Amino acid sequence: MASGKQCENPTSSWRLCPFLSIKYTRQTILWTALFVVLALLYPTAAYCQSHNTMEPVMVFIPEGFFIMGSCDGDLDELPEHRVQLSGFYLGKYEVTNEAFAAFLNDLRATIDGTGRGLIHLTGVWKGERCRIKGNNGVFSVEAGYKKYPVIYVTWYGAREYCTWLSRKTKKQYRLPTEAEWEYAAGGGYREYKYSWGDGPPTMNAGENIADESAKRVFSDWVIFKGYDDGYVYIAPVGSFRANQFGLNDMAGNVSEWCSDWYGEYPLGIAIDPTGSRKGADRVKRGGSWFNSPYDLRVTKRDHAVPAYADFSLGFRVARSAEK
Repeated sequence: MASGKQCENPTSSWRLCPFLSIKYTRQTILWTALFVVLALLYPTAAYCQSHNTMEPVMVFIPEGFFIMGSCDGDLDELPEHRVQLSGFYLGKYEVTNEAFAAFLNDLRATIDGTGRGLIHLTGVWKGERCRIKGNNGVFSVEAGYKKYPVIYVTWYGAREYCTWLSRKTKKQYRLPTEAEWEYAAGGGYREYKYSWGDGPPTMNAGENIADESAKRVFSDWVIFKGYDDGYVYIAPVGSFRANQFGLNDMAGNVSEWCSDWYGEYPLGIAIDPTGSRKGADRVKRGGSWFNSPYDLRVTKRDHAVPAYADFSLGFRVARSAEK
């Protein structure tokens, strides 16, 4: 989850023993009994607290259509085609180290039931590394990095997290489809070139991307000249202004896994497409702190085998809207 809000402790505003501070009356007994019944019927808050589950902040993306793909990009962005999407929910933030560590602590492992890796805890590149550490099945986050997006997570890890979150919250979470991701990143029918708009980034409309700060460290990088977001590497989620839909970091910070198998776009109109039926690679979308202007375009596609993980790749969760 991204900078999701942890469920409140239900006892924070309720005295554990009300009869010690007020007169023990029939009314007190009835209210206490009612509270106990409600706690039994609706245990979500207490359940989330005791299991360290992070409820993600979700943004509703209304139904609509848009032209997916681009004639000005790579060949796999063709053909441009019309896509009709039903309304859905998308995480406002990328899933954080704190949230993913809670998942790992519940699982007490870094592999799934079939032995497939979920995250590379020893992953490192230059000044960036996985900030989650494991010790005998107990996982913790490096100090100061709880609200940073999780990286070095595989597609299997992202999917397994969604399954776990669904089980804990009784809501059906999943990874977004590639079409949902592009629609949400580009502002829907507005079809912006970048998630923040059509022009170059500014201090009022930009994200954590390859910039002047990064170029002082990586002198050969291609950047938006004059733009400085203040970060060389990853930033805490939500550090920059949200896009048209209220989503943060859709163009920068980390790239994100999608649910689809990578494949060619269809011809004609597509309604709630879910990608190719089979394939070797899964789709990953969005730019990151590592990417040049060309790769920050909303329509830019990327892909990797499901077991792949790196220093600029994470994910956010999605949920279908009830019909």
